[in-house]
Amino acid sequence: MAGDLRNWQDLGGVQKAVQQQKQQLNLLCLATDQQKQAIGIIVDLKKSGMTDEDISNLVKVVSKWSSKVGQAKDSNFELNNRLNLQNTPQ
Repeated sequence: MAGDLRNWQDLGGVQKAVQQQKQQLNLLCLATDQQKQAIGIIVDLKKSGMTDEDISNLVKVVSKWSSKVGQAKDSNFELNNRLNLQNTPQ
């Protein structure tokens, strides 16, 4: 009977380890999916004519905006929603 109890304890430990590995795999899949989406966005931006420098500047602006918004709820920081497009017919 003691052997049966030990086997049940071992089995529970193995099941717990398998469950933890499944959770880690799910997190890895989520991170991979997010990276695929980011790469797809970069490819689309390049196809639209943006240069590496343009994309880099865009990332800097978004990062700066995100950090300022996250600093405080009472922040006066606002995103300018006016587009200044050159050579655009009106």
